[in-house]
Amino acid sequence: MIDDAKIRERAYELWELDGRPEGAEYSHWLQAREQLESEARQPAAANTLDSVGGSTESGIPELPVD
Repeated sequence: MIDDAKIRERAYELWELDGRPEGAEYSHWLQAREQLESEARQPAAANTLDSVGGSTESGIPELPVD
């Protein structure tokens, strides 16, 4: 089971990305929970760095470190 605090944080991020619409709290909560549960089911190797593209296999680019 995913911690409610993590779902709340992800739902807030989704809400911001969606332009902060009013009345979409439940939709963002469900989407956040689904995303986190999906991520929890994936093997740890799914977040390894792609040496060619410079991004993780999840598609999120890695930020350069100074």
